[in-house]
Amino acid sequence: MHHHYSVLPLRGRAASGVVVSLCALLVLAAPGQVAARRDQPSRLSEDGHQLNLTTTSVTGKDGLVSPSERAAFPLDRYEVRDDGAGYFDVAERREFIRDHGTPGMNAQAEQLPLSQSCAAAMNMPVMAHKIQLPGFYPSPERWRQAAQPFFAFEDAVTRLAGWWVVSGDPYPARCLTRMLAKWAKQDGFLSFAFPQSPPQAWFAIESSLFAAGLAYSTVQEVAERDLPDQAEHVEAWLDAVSREHISKSSYGPSCCNNHFYRRALHATIIGVETDDDELFRYGVSALYAALHEANPDGSLPRELMRGRRALHYQNYANIYLTMIAQIVQRQGYDIYDVEVQGRTLNTLANWAVGVIRDPSRIDKYTTDSQNLGFMDDSQYFAWMEVYTDDFPNKGMQKLLNPRRPTYNRSAGGFLTLYFREPDPQNAATTQTMVEVGNAFVSETESCAKDPRWHQQRDIEWRLECERTLREEPTGQHSTGTDIYSKRLSQQTGG
Repeated sequence: MHHHYSVLPLRGRAASGVVVSLCALLVLAAPGQVAARRDQPSRLSEDGHQLNLTTTSVTGKDGLVSPSERAAFPLDRYEVRDDGAGYFDVAERREFIRDHGTPGMNAQAEQLPLSQSCAAAMNMPVMAHKIQLPGFYPSPERWRQAAQPFFAFEDAVTRLAGWWVVSGDPYPARCLTRMLAKWAKQDGFLSFAFPQSPPQAWFAIESSLFAAGLAYSTVQEVAERDLPDQAEHVEAWLDAVSREHISKSSYGPSCCNNHFYRRALHATIIGVETDDDELFRYGVSALYAALHEANPDGSLPRELMRGRRALHYQNYANIYLTMIAQIVQRQGYDIYDVEVQGRTLNTLANWAVGVIRDPSRIDKYTTDSQNLGFMDDSQYFAWMEVYTDDFPNKGMQKLLNPRRPTYNRSAGGFLTLYFREPDPQNAATTQTMVEVGNAFVSETESCAKDPRWHQQRDIEWRLECERTLREEPTGQHSTGTDIYSKRLSQQTGG
């Protein structure tokens, strides 16, 4: 059965020809009264002009911005200027990879045509039923099993997009378009359970939506040229699902923390693709909210509330803020020049990388021992490729080097391929390699494999481990376990 969609009001391409049906329509709040104005006026430098946005100084008594206060941000000046811009220049990047790709980038690019078949993507069942998921923290194994279809969807759209980016072959671009058109026809993601605690299906759809939006942005030109009817359905469907998704109101932390940034990411990229200024502004509002709420050092109070995972969520939130900022920049706005009481998006990013490299910096905010398991998963560092493309950062480079090439299946995909620039004198590709079993890995990976790190996450030990590895005489190779054993022996007098 073919479904037609209707969302009112729609703008641009999403409003032309295709009408999409929703159970509930999003009403985006109009700017209202500013509840409090404790911050200094924000300033945005654009095209050489200073704009005084005094009404963006808005926080509540606790220093946090509520959804109603968020709606008071005067963001009317933010409009979609180029609905085909996406989050990077595909043709330019394809040429760069061909002429300047590192061995690791080239190896990843060569594998992409083998990583996802079109038939498998097209045969994937559409999630059109009322989606329900168990909570992640109460039932991580049950959640992981139930979330597999979301992971498969995100990998499929991201890999097809990557295949197109590196090859220039329109086949994967057309396949991605046909796949998303199938989901549009069957009302994918439009029906989901929404309990207040936890709305896990709502969370899962966030990732799948921005995975689809970011992937489609890379193939949109091909889709509109070769498959115009299907492209029109895809764009109207994406707009409809994004609007349905952000129409839900959470009364818990998810109203305004990293989950808000995640919703804002799909709103931003889909707003661009469908020429929907309201969705685009919803995305921009997340950047303003984060700047108003941040502490002077750039830490994010809502993420500091996460106990043992506070450090992890400082980094996690920056994934989405950085991706939103990249899309907004591509529309011609100098979003990194927006300043609230001395804070910019650079302040937030620098705090995140600083606290990862020195976790003791978070001790002033929490007494909880931090779970550092995320440091062994490169997907959480992929956003740094995007950031360092504009703002070279030695600390981020040190975190990125042993983790390249990075991949985040939902938040941008193959970000090393799409953003990495050559380092001066090939610095990032000349890592010291050490032997672990029969394989050679980077210094950091070697220390990360040690039982001491996995069991206790002793950051001081890991720093000493890596420092000792660098000091090993030329031609000698030691594992992290060797160094740990040597150090333990010295401490016990053995």
